[in-house]
Amino acid sequence: MKGKGQSWQKVIITAGGEPRKAAEHREWLYLLLGELIASALKVPDVKCLPLEETLGDSSALVIGFELPKEAGQQLDARKQPYLSLAIHPLRYMDDIFFAFRTNSDAMLRTLQAHEVNPVLCQAYANMVQATVLKSKKKPLLPPDTLLLVGQTERDLVIFDGESYLSLLDFIDAIAPLAATHRHVVFKPHPYARNNRMMHRQLKKRLGKVAMTYANIYHLLSQPTLSHVCALNSSVLYEAEMFMKTATFLYKPPFNGEALGIYDAWLSGSFWSTLLSPHMATTPSDIVLPFRPDRLRIALNDFWSYGEVSGKIVMMDLVKSALRRYLR
Repeated sequence: MKGKGQSWQKVIITAGGEPRKAAEHREWLYLLLGELIASALKVPDVKCLPLEETLGDSSALVIGFELPKEAGQQLDARKQPYLSLAIHPLRYMDDIFFAFRTNSDAMLRTLQAHEVNPVLCQAYANMVQATVLKSKKKPLLPPDTLLLVGQTERDLVIFDGESYLSLLDFIDAIAPLAATHRHVVFKPHPYARNNRMMHRQLKKRLGKVAMTYANIYHLLSQPTLSHVCALNSSVLYEAEMFMKTATFLYKPPFNGEALGIYDAWLSGSFWSTLLSPHMATTPSDIVLPFRPDRLRIALNDFWSYGEVSGKIVMMDLVKSALRRYLR
């Protein structure tokens, strides 16, 4: 990989992920980051290109949304630096945020200096639990519950190269867990279309399995919840912050290579420092002030908004109060 004295000529913003969404994702990332990155470069050359064209250009530093493993290997092979961004699995905080991955040791050091503090993540989880405690809702789960969390049917993180997996493909692993708990409850994904069929099949294969559509953070806050199990849902990472035992049935999509950056990326100076080992940069005073839900709204991440936002949790409390008042 080129050092400080051998700068790369430009930045290309691209995207991997689901093929049908790749064009939208790369344009979204370009609109989100393009000006911030350009403000940090002496020669502000930032382009937005499809992944195939990006991999054909060996003169650029690559920034991609959900870069596939194969693309990273190709860039590694020619010692071309890259940053791969994805949405971090902890989604219950004031905003969602990025997880960064890189093949550059120099950029990694900058990312480590800005990595989100795990104590902050724990404090937010505690805040959610405190809010649920004061809601005085009836218990949502019976004692000693194993919670099975569903995922959407067509998610690349559950594709094994031949087919998309589901909980039904791991019944042999789930059954021993179910046998050690007094109750088993299935929490379907709000966007999945096969929830009723999945519930029927789980009951057929595991015996008595209840189903709930309750808010996932209300469920994670229940003292009666003992264990959370899923293929590789982000809920499993969150369950650990809520002090619950979590079992991954399939490959965890995030590991120690991906670092969570909460709001530092909103600053031009962050990009100036981050890219300086590989490009000619300049000081930038451009800063987008942190605002709750900024990235969540920009991503149009409303399917999970009701599960994540403290505002929605508070709305649940208001609705509960109104129902009690109108009785």
